[in-house]
Amino acid sequence: GHLQYLFLPLIQVSPPPSLPFTHGQPMKFLGYIVLIFLVAFSLIFASDTKPPQTITEKKEVVVSCVGDSITEGTRSDTLPLTYPEELQKILNEHKPDGPNWYKVVNLGKTGYAVGSESDAPYVNSSSWDYLLKWRNSDYVIIILGTNDARDGNWVSEDYFKASYKSIISKILSFPKRPKVYLCTPPPVFTS
Repeated sequence: GHLQYLFLPLIQVSPPPSLPFTHGQPMKFLGYIVLIFLVAFSLIFASDTKPPQTITEKKEVVVSCVGDSITEGTRSDTLPLTYPEELQKILNEHKPDGPNWYKVVNLGKTGYAVGSESDAPYVNSSSWDYLLKWRNSDYVIIILGTNDARDGNWVSEDYFKASYKSIISKILSFPKRPKVYLCTPPPVFTS
């Protein structure tokens, strides 16, 4: 059980007239909010740690967020925080006196894809290099795949799955054997 799938609902939502969204942004906004709360809920209530003897014995729990611009926060001008920043805030506010202190690391890289033959493979990014050198994650959340849908990047479903499995296998080989959460990328809009 170190690999868990987290699927976001892929529905189109129309905002109330008072919200300043343009076409495509309501789903993106809803996706961010749903993702943040689902991941926070999973991490808070699925913790395998035992309570400490005293409050001063807090353990740092590292959550690495792997992804593309959705994770990095590129063009998130409608949201005050990236989802990793929001996740850290929620996790540490929910259990301020609990046994853990959560450190959420944003390893998003704009434009990167799962496929090793894509125009920007995530495994060739500085974020991937950092993750491999650091290897200290308790949890890894992966939201990759949106850029694989671009023209020239998509090879086949089997190729995509093999590339994704390669990334996951490497992460699961880390000394801490982190739990890996795979998130469904949001839909791609034409506008």
